Amino acid sequence: MLRTRPQRQHNLRDLINDIARNPARALSLTEAARKLHWSPGHLSKLFKSVTGDTFVSYVMSRRLERAELMLASTQMPVGEIATTLDFSQVNYFSRVFRSRTGMSPSEYRRQHSSFDRRPLHEAIPTGHFSRLRA
Repeated sequence: MLRTRPQRQHNLRDLINDIARNPARALSLTEAARKLHWSPGHLSKLFKSVTGDTFVSYVMSRRLERAELMLASTQMPVGEIATTLDFSQVNYFSRVFRSRTGMSPSEYRRQHSSFDRRPLHEAIPTGHFSRLRA
């Protein structure tokens, strides 16, 4: 007879880790509660007591943090970033992004982009290669 480990129940820490690992997904409170086998009200109250933030606000913050990173470190179009981060409309993404940062996604990219503004045919100084390593 083989002994198997009992499957560990998901808990709030697992949920927070899932959100951190996959911020591009617009997870709803109802979906998260179902995954944990809790009521949405119980999850909402517990989540707020642990994080200090509402569930929806927390998930949105993680998605917008990822948007900031993508805008600063890629040349992906704003619409594609919005779609990647599970925003159904680019206008909604832009409005929410502006309310968080005080600037549009395009303005944010101009101010925070890690890309050099020099033409592609110019050589990159060797001191910049260290920044390319992960």
